[in-house]
Amino acid sequence: MLSLLTSTVTHEMITPLKCVILFGETLLKSKDPKVSKEAELIVSTAKLLLSQVKLTLDKNMLDNNAFTPNFEYYPLNKTIIDVTRILNAQAAL
Repeated sequence: MLSLLTSTVTHEMITPLKCVILFGETLLKSKDPKVSKEAELIVSTAKLLLSQVKLTLDKNMLDNNAFTPNFEYYPLNKTIIDVTRILNAQAAL
């Protein structure tokens, strides 16, 4: 029962998060520097949350023996840069 709830909730969060990311990426093109800075924080935070939601879904699948690993290149340096940007932006608030 818990795994079904987890799976449902994570799937229901993915689509809205993708919309937030797309909207934030649109705001990044703003000529107002304040809007662009806030949009950068929105996009990077939403991407981080989306990755956490996907990890939760993956863990749920692992727990239910329904996960098939997909080995692919992962740009760790980009993640480090994104996390640093998020923390710097939050520290500035």
